[in-house]
Amino acid sequence: MYRYLNVLYRHWITLLIQMLLFLFAYFIGSINSYEQLLFIPGFALILGYFRALSGNIWASIGFHVAIMTATQILSPIQHPFEVSGLFTLQFFAFIQLPSIIGAVLLEFIYPKLNWKRKTLN
Repeated sequence: MYRYLNVLYRHWITLLIQMLLFLFAYFIGSINSYEQLLFIPGFALILGYFRALSGNIWASIGFHVAIMTATQILSPIQHPFEVSGLFTLQFFAFIQLPSIIGAVLLEFIYPKLNWKRKTLN
């Protein structure tokens, strides 16, 4: 989706459109709470950012798999241990911190992304 949108629009516009497209989860009934409704666009922005910086989809796929695996392991359904404030823990420890670290690392690995550029083909 990102590549097709980036043919028409600049990176930063493509990122915003992709973020809005992730809200389809609401319309298909995948969002179960208000927190998830707030989480989905932000997570889409992070995944799109990783895709834009790395130049390929595999950075986003790897990040998504890692985040979802860690989140599901700590889910109350699995009962690994009792956690108070689980949503807060998941957000900071398994979303915000890895996102910041990943973004900083990708900025060092791919420092010259031109956010105003479109894909040529």
